Amino acid sequence: MKEIPKEKGLCATAILSDELYEIQNTTKHPNTLNHSWVCGEYDLRFYAAVPLKVEGKYNLGTLCILDKEPRVLTEKEKEILTSLADLVIEQLEIHLSAKEAIQAQEYTLNMLDSLYESSNYSESFIGKDLRIIRTNQVTKDICRAIFGKEPQKGDLLIDFILPKYQEEFKQLYEKVLAGETIEVEKHEGENWWRFRLLPVYDKDKHFIGISHNLEDITPYKNVSSKAKKLQHDLDILAQNFPDGSISLIDKNMTILYTGGQGYKKHNLEPSVFFGKHLGEMLIPTLYNKLQEAISKVWQELTVSYEVNYKEQVYLTKLSPIKDENGQIETFVLAVTDITDQKRKEIRIQKQNERLKEIAWQQSHEVRRPVATILGLMNLIKVEEKKEDLLMYLSYLQHEVALLDDIIHKIVAVTNEEY
Repeated sequence: MKEIPKEKGLCATAILSDELYEIQNTTKHPNTLNHSWVCGEYDLRFYAAVPLKVEGKYNLGTLCILDKEPRVLTEKEKEILTSLADLVIEQLEIHLSAKEAIQAQEYTLNMLDSLYESSNYSESFIGKDLRIIRTNQVTKDICRAIFGKEPQKGDLLIDFILPKYQEEFKQLYEKVLAGETIEVEKHEGENWWRFRLLPVYDKDKHFIGISHNLEDITPYKNVSSKAKKLQHDLDILAQNFPDGSISLIDKNMTILYTGGQGYKKHNLEPSVFFGKHLGEMLIPTLYNKLQEAISKVWQELTVSYEVNYKEQVYLTKLSPIKDENGQIETFVLAVTDITDQKRKEIRIQKQNERLKEIAWQQSHEVRRPVATILGLMNLIKVEEKKEDLLMYLSYLQHEVALLDDIIHKIVAVTNEEY
């Protein structure tokens, strides 16, 4: 007999105890005298048990000894039984720890597999001997397309690297052994690839292998190339943009690009605003006005308006930009300092008003004395009496003086503007 179920055995009381439990004669003990094992076929007369306490808290069972003769355990026998119980507990805990460790390892490996397989990139874990320990399906697909076979656990990684890169890889591997993290970009055919090699350590900081990552960055490179060309074109436009700035803004009001000669006025480097919120670049007056107008931009309308700030006048223009799908995700913001232009316009307006005043003087004030002078000249021509001639000359002198005064006023008004 190796094991007795608790319901059928004599351990129900012993398992609740914290110490050795002994029944020297079962026929005389109230807990056992009517038990089937005492009265029945086993004819049990002696029982002793030590509780098996796991983690010092929980009684998992008992280690017991039975006999068909009544007896009394010596102190030495009690020590031996207790020691045997401790040994059983130790073995149980070792077995339990090993089982938990295996379960934890399996869980970790399953998690690692899930992480590997959920990645959109090629992921592999390589041992110190450069043999593949773990890899994902993306890696297998890439290798099958290039080498005609899938890498398996235990294969050498070097066999899945193009011959022209093998020597370089060996040199990089030596650097990883020294603790470096390596990242390299390669252009192969129509594709761009990014390789990453990272050293992997255990909990004691011992090097155990390499994490190898391969990513197809062709789309990123294509976008990057287009972005560089766009920035180049915007730079050229910005350099020729006088007295202001031109910016490319997305729907989140993030500055994708900004530039222009206006930044030189304030000794600012426009690139410091790349990626920042538009509110960090514009003065509050300009930004608040823009907030009022932005809804029209998303309705495919171009908006322009003037803003006065600290005796300066700024012309702001917002122009929507459609993407390849016809959606408006960005807009161009052009801000121009038109203060000088506005001042010239005001000056010209004032000059025009003066010219109108001069024209009025010429057509009304000048015409009257001129008409009088012409009339007097006609009278002088036909007048024969000396007294009347002197009177006409006196009138003529008065009108000439009046005309001279008007002319001086016109000249004075003209000098005020010019």
